Amino acid sequence: MGFVNLMLIILILLIVLTMLALVYLFTGNIQSRPPKSLSRNYNLKEYEYQHRQVFTIKPDEEENRSGKVIMYLHGGSYVGELYREHWSFFRDLIKDTGATIIVPDYPLTPQYKYTDVFGMVLPLYREVTKKVKKENFILMGDSAGGGIALALAQEAGRENLNQPNKLILISPWLDVTMKNPKIEIVQKNDKMLNKKVLTIAGVAYSGGKDMDKYLVSPINGPLDKLEDVIIYTGTYDILNPDVHIFEKLAKEKGLEIFKISAATNTGIKELIIHVSQVLKTLPKENLIEISNEEKLYTLEDEEPFTITMDGKTYVVNGPAVEKLMKRVNLNDNESMYYFHKTLDELGVSQRLKEMGIKDGDSVTIAGWELEWED
Repeated sequence: MGFVNLMLIILILLIVLTMLALVYLFTGNIQSRPPKSLSRNYNLKEYEYQHRQVFTIKPDEEENRSGKVIMYLHGGSYVGELYREHWSFFRDLIKDTGATIIVPDYPLTPQYKYTDVFGMVLPLYREVTKKVKKENFILMGDSAGGGIALALAQEAGRENLNQPNKLILISPWLDVTMKNPKIEIVQKNDKMLNKKVLTIAGVAYSGGKDMDKYLVSPINGPLDKLEDVIIYTGTYDILNPDVHIFEKLAKEKGLEIFKISAATNTGIKELIIHVSQVLKTLPKENLIEISNEEKLYTLEDEEPFTITMDGKTYVVNGPAVEKLMKRVNLNDNESMYYFHKTLDELGVSQRLKEMGIKDGDSVTIAGWELEWED
């Protein structure tokens, strides 16, 4: 019994360490908030939705707006925030197409599960499709976000909501079980993704018991309501084998999938060119503005934080840190890592150090009293 317990402890430890490694892997390229250069060159707004953030980005000048609206679900294996490359991709896509891009910063695992994700993105989809004409609406996502996008379209079909004019999936993660035997063959050529790590992330995202449900693994979902689906997939991508299975299932249901296969080293420019060509086939109409009861504000106008002293306690307030505290579980190690990294990115940590804070000092952040550790 002692040996079994020891092995169980080791297994749990390995899972935790792998999840931590996954988080660290992603954080090198993470920039969850848009770069300031984006707000200088485009009309960038942010609002709170379901206690999360939604970004809308569009050309500054009215004459440069095409009327197309893209709702984009970002990738990151369900644990990663938006990458720097995402913001660069959005910038280039807007520049080339004149589209407005709606980017929900959806909840991430391991703190949250797929039910939390769809608790945010499904109501947002309902709202967007009520206000944007079907012919102007594109649903798009990459990797994990591609899986969410497909599942969202499937769920929209179940609710008899409008389907997107185009559903564009970039290297979508279609089955979190990773049970396709051909994945092992492709793995040796994929230098970015790892089957074992993705499987652990998939277990966390599903809650460990719903991995075959189509909201988690949309390869198992209904196809009868889907319309125009375009998939961009890399031949050296471990997610590629499931795309072939999905394509076969779709054809059996009479759904044609337009699939673009490319080697891993194919540049993002080719993808932007193709997406641009697709969008240019859609009719140009005036955009119906997406509104929200929450206050909209530009990032340029936002004062992210202030720091004052209350006796010997450092007091940090401001919209950026208030939003951060809503998203943090102070009892969760991964969440605390994200918390400290975001404080660094916002410049809070540096400002506190400049003011003379030391380990053990008291600091209150958006009403939460903490003991400072560097």
